Amino acid sequence: MSELGKLVDLIEVRSRKLVNRKQGLEDENSKLKSQLAIMQIEIENQHKVINELKDKYQVLRIAKTIESEGESKESIKELNFYIKEIDRCIALMNS
Repeated sequence: MSELGKLVDLIEVRSRKLVNRKQGLEDENSKLKSQLAIMQIEIENQHKVINELKDKYQVLRIAKTIESEGESKESIKELNFYIKEIDRCIALMNS
């Protein structure tokens, strides 16, 4: 085989390898994008759970405050604050 024929064969082999590698990288990229989307959803869900737990903690803390201090001015003030926050959230949800 001539020198030129060998070079052409070498170029063809390397080109096929590059095409195969490109396809493999595109497949891997697609899989990674899917995993990223799944992880982002999971993070969002975890943030929601954290926020719900924070809210429950606040309610429990307020209940304990009321329970231990009776109807103190601080407890009433804190309850009024949370009632206003709830009203504000409802207003945002309705708009």
